[in-house]
Amino acid sequence: MTALFDFISILYVLRALAVLVTLIRNWRPFWDADVTRADRALANQAAFFLLIPLGVFLHEAGHALATWSVGGTVVDFQWRVFWGYILPAGNFTPLQDWWISLSGNLVSIALGLLPLPLLLVVRRGIWAEILESFARQQLLYALLWYPAFTFFGFGDWVTIYNFRIVPWAELMLVFHVALLAGLFFLDRSRWAVEHRLGRNPALTAQHRQLAEAVERQPLAAAPLARLALFYAELGEAGQASRYVRRAERLDPNDSTLKLAQARLAAQQRNPVAADKAAQAALAAPDLTPQARASLTSQLAFNHMQAGRREEAISAFTEALRLTPDAHQLYHWRGIVRRSLGRNAEALSDFQAAARLAADPADKARAEQEAETTRKRL
Repeated sequence: MTALFDFISILYVLRALAVLVTLIRNWRPFWDADVTRADRALANQAAFFLLIPLGVFLHEAGHALATWSVGGTVVDFQWRVFWGYILPAGNFTPLQDWWISLSGNLVSIALGLLPLPLLLVVRRGIWAEILESFARQQLLYALLWYPAFTFFGFGDWVTIYNFRIVPWAELMLVFHVALLAGLFFLDRSRWAVEHRLGRNPALTAQHRQLAEAVERQPLAAAPLARLALFYAELGEAGQASRYVRRAERLDPNDSTLKLAQARLAAQQRNPVAADKAAQAALAAPDLTPQARASLTSQLAFNHMQAGRREEAISAFTEALRLTPDAHQLYHWRGIVRRSLGRNAEALSDFQAAARLAADPADKARAEQEAETTRKRL
């Protein structure tokens, strides 16, 4: 098992070096005041590949400190960048053994919680992105992924959840479940959503306008549905659902509401519900061309994910008829066409995507796909 972990760690180290090189090459634009989508993606990668190794080291240091605190010695301390272990030696009681196993994990949990109060101070900029990304990844590892190893019979949590250690194992279980529930509801809370929106001045201004429209028309479904659609587009399903429910009570047949329902169903990864909601929304007679294109695009992605490739191509084509400058639709239609062996058509799509893309990263991806497809002709 250690050989497998070493192999995975080596792969991660190589990826970390690539992230570091990218960070150095983009140093100035990464740290400037303008936080782009590429900056956010790089911050997410840096939080994992460059900061998680520090968390691994401190995790093992926590085990070592606990060993010394109960009079033991550390025979071996291994930090292998993305994983590690210590070998404690001593005449430990079951409770002391439990404490040694728990201590490193308490350090990991504390590290994941530490950025949360800092986010109250660091509200904008790339540091806010890094802090939240690190907190999210560290807590997912400490509270979910590592405890899951218990089901395979190894890892610290096998000892931590030894329920013969009464009442400490039981108390830890209560704390674990309560912390997971608290973090889940905190992440979906209005405060957390507004904090994330506050990092982007343009989104903050757009949200203010939508909220003011709701205040001006408190009995109209459409302003609430537009606010729900705003949240759904950002992936904030909890807030989107709240406004959808309010709009449904006012006018369940509102066309904007149907559009929001379709987008929310797509965000919730429910392909059957997403198809049904999109079809219902497309049946509305007063949809704008932009809304119709958005729904048709959604159907195209649903078809693609379900393996209905010809239907996906038809839907992408219809969406492009309505929005001929949408480079991403050309890109994904090219992906589907290439999967069917229609390489000449796919190459044309990728070339169109590269020509229309404004973001350099999107343009580079399309050009790479075009080059890959050209080799197949």
